[in-house]
Formats: sequence, structure tokens, C-alpha cells
Amino acid sequence: MILVYLHSVSSPIDSLLISASKLAAGLKKELGVLLRSNGKEDEIYIKSEFERLNLHISKLEILSDEKIDFSIICEKLEASFLLVQWDLSKKNLKKGLRSCRNLRIPYLFFKQDFSPLSFHKILLTVSFLPEDFEKGQFGSAFGRFLNSHITLFVANDYGLRAKETANKMKQLFDK
Repeated sequence: MILVYLHSVSSPIDSLLISASKLAAGLKKELGVLLRSNGKEDEIYIKSEFERLNLHISKLEILSDEKIDFSIICEKLEASFLLVQWDLSKKNLKKGLRSCRNLRIPYLFFKQDFSPLSFHKILLTVSFLPEDFEKGQFGSAFGRFLNSHITLFVANDYGLRAKETANKMKQLFDK
């Protein structure tokens, strides 16, 4: 499942919803929305936005708790990617990053003035950490299902270990 977290329905959300829908369709995943809601009107509005944009939503979860741990929610819903609405305030960015701290999936903070994402080019940073190979698995899915061109940025200051991880990723991409 591709998840979208919306903390406000008052901001423009078309680009975010279109991008998430493209990603879900390309990866052959369902699309879900986590909505911080103050009432039934927000839920009705989100459903009407999906209808207006001719997009399909598989899951809508209403969140009322102020403190959110996305890792718990994403694990429960078996999410493979999270797009988070960002309202540009530093306070909310810090709060959002804290909420994503334990995530083991890719996530993206989406500004309201972003245009819809195309997924044609994917950039992956590679360091010496073994977890970086997991990025390769996600990158491989982008290349395979979304025909993305993948560029690896290999850190020079980690010596052979980063190059070894990058070579493993290249082997994965070649498969």
C-alpha cells in the first residue's frame, strides 16, 4: 500500500494525491490516506476530492491523536511508501521527522507547491551502511515498474564499503 498522510485539507492537495496515485498504480499497490481530522466534514471533503480527480482510494484512516508514530501505522497497513503533506513550517517538519524516525520504508515530505511527481529519474545515495542495500531494492522496483532511470551517488569518503554496496545494487538492477 502507498500511504498519504494529510494533516490539513485546507491546503492544495491535488498534486500530492495525483503523485501518490501514479506511484500506487505504477507499483501495482493500493492507495491509502491517513487523515488528521477535526470532523466528518474533512472525511467527506477527501472523498469528494478523490472523486473529482477520478482517483481510487482503498483505505481511509482518520487519526485524531496529536502524536503519531508512522512506523506503527505503516507496519499495520503493510505500507511500502509514505508521502507526507508538509505545510512548510519548521515546527511541523521537526514533528513530522520525529514521526518518521522508526520507519523502514521510503518517505517523502510533499510541499503544497510541488507539481505532480513523474518518477522518471530516481537518485539513490550510497554509503557504507548495510541498510543502504535496502534502498537498492526500492530503486529496483521503481526501475522495473515505473521505468525510472536510477542514478547512484556513491560516497567517496567511505572507501571500498560504499563501492561494494553500490556494486551489489547494480547487480540487482541488472537482474
